[in-house]
Amino acid sequence: MIGESSVFVGIGQCGGNLGWSIEQKNGLAYYINTAAEDLDCINTDDSNKYHIPGARGTAKNEEIAKDILFQDGVLDSLCNNIHSRYANSKVVTFGFSASGGTGGTMGCYIAENMHDLYPEKIINIVLVLPDKNEDVIMQLNALRCLKHLNELYKNGVVNNIQLLDNNKGDYKTINENFSMTYSRFLEFESYDDNGNFDEEERFDVIMAVGAMAMYEFSSETPFLDGLMNAIEESVYFKTPKLPEVLGLIVSDRVDMNDALESSRQAVGFAKVTHKSKWDEDSNIVISAGVNFEQQFELAESCLKKQASDIENERKKSEQEALEEIKSLQNEVNIELDSNIGRRNNSRPKPSSTQTSTTNSPRNRRRRSSSTNLREKYRNL
Repeated sequence: MIGESSVFVGIGQCGGNLGWSIEQKNGLAYYINTAAEDLDCINTDDSNKYHIPGARGTAKNEEIAKDILFQDGVLDSLCNNIHSRYANSKVVTFGFSASGGTGGTMGCYIAENMHDLYPEKIINIVLVLPDKNEDVIMQLNALRCLKHLNELYKNGVVNNIQLLDNNKGDYKTINENFSMTYSRFLEFESYDDNGNFDEEERFDVIMAVGAMAMYEFSSETPFLDGLMNAIEESVYFKTPKLPEVLGLIVSDRVDMNDALESSRQAVGFAKVTHKSKWDEDSNIVISAGVNFEQQFELAESCLKKQASDIENERKKSEQEALEEIKSLQNEVNIELDSNIGRRNNSRPKPSSTQTSTTNSPRNRRRRSSSTNLREKYRNL
């Protein structure tokens, strides 16, 4: 089965959550993190975990993450551990958050090094983009990570890229929706006269170079309506049309010709289509091999806008805080001025016959006391 030839490597907390969702559905998963506490939260065998020695997290800081990763031997050790644990895996899929310190900084470097050490393996990426409310630093981390990933794509390092979008819901729902369809696709084994979506053809889908998105929806609604709604509500970032490869797993209640025509209308006309039916009450459409540079440009623009919006809101909040402080200072100054005025008005004026303060008995005693004190300490 293709599932036995594919391992999901979760990097950082986000990647670990994705990997754990896949492992719970009988998929193979391996976990890498700089924070031992995050790894301890994953209830799997310790042999599936790798804590980078001496690391205690990165606090979403790119420079800290690089300092940890580029220590002598760390990168090679990571990749060699993955290979030794899952030597039979033909496909290695790395999953991580674009905005995090551990995943967002390390993920692409680990994937690149894995490709260099084991060029016979297929390297795929599942990247999670930040939502619009995450901090500016996280938006900027994501921009750097996305650019790095695009370079790996152009250089032929990675094959299949899936962009998940945290704007599409809470992370638990996104993890579950992604892992459910992904796992069902990997484990699919039903064939019939309408098509033969066998293991080699499924490898053809996940090896297609470019962006990929998987849409699952009920067979109770008309196919085109269901697919269009699934695309709109999917956990994926917007994926352009025109895939190289189209995969169809269609309920046996659905006409295959209608499914094919509707899929071409919704996601584009592919060069190659692999299809089959099953006895489930849902349909799965996979659009693979989409030009990733087009999706990259869309995602980059989105992240830049999110970063700009957050920064503008931060500056607006800063200005409001300064204005509030200035207003409070003005109120305090007015209060002080008022009190000083009242005190001055109530103070009695000195008599014209009063003697000079310099000649007052009290001041003469104070000077005498000061003189005596000086003489006292001088004699000590």
